[in-house]
Amino acid sequence: MTTLIDISGFPVGRDLSDSYPIAAAPTAEHAEMLLDRIGFIRNEIIPLAC
Repeated sequence: MTTLIDISGFPVGRDLSDSYPIAAAPTAEHAEMLLDRIGFIRNEIIPLAC
């Protein structure tokens, strides 16, 4: 099951180095990749721990 999340509010292009220690450019593509990983963790890994 895929959960769609609106990323239009994400600060694409803004420097987040003071907020999040992530070595990746702040792009829409990277935001999508992060959301995919979060979805996988929520849907596939967390249920196994419960």
